[in-house]
Amino acid sequence: MFEGVTFGDKHSYHNYSLMLAAPPVVSPPVPREHWVTIPGMDGALDLSKVQTGYMQYEMRTIAMHFVFVGPRGDWPNVLSGILNDIHGKDMHITLDNDPDYYYDGIVKVEKYEPKQAHFGLSVICTVQPFKYARDGSKGGF
Repeated sequence: MFEGVTFGDKHSYHNYSLMLAAPPVVSPPVPREHWVTIPGMDGALDLSKVQTGYMQYEMRTIAMHFVFVGPRGDWPNVLSGILNDIHGKDMHITLDNDPDYYYDGIVKVEKYEPKQAHFGLSVICTVQPFKYARDGSKGGF
């Protein structure tokens, strides 16, 4: 099986003939830190967990670059389908190499390039800090 990505119910390879050029890059979520400097105190007071009792995190990104492996003449229609189906949409994103979990977020087609040998497509997803198990529970990072 080709390694790819499922965006909602569309698979990068099976639906669009897109193959990953490299593994997806999933950034770690950045902890939301809240430090307060108190006069007369060395260092600072960490208030990051005061409100909730646990650390909260910023959104994270998943960066992917694909290569179109279908017939060259199909590229305009495939690109149009990709833009209509996934660009700017909020959806589940499932990586083939981690099929028991999904990420929730917005998919953006960053750029598409016709090269002499192939067509390329870069996608950036802005997703929630945690990945989710198929049952909807938080699956960690």
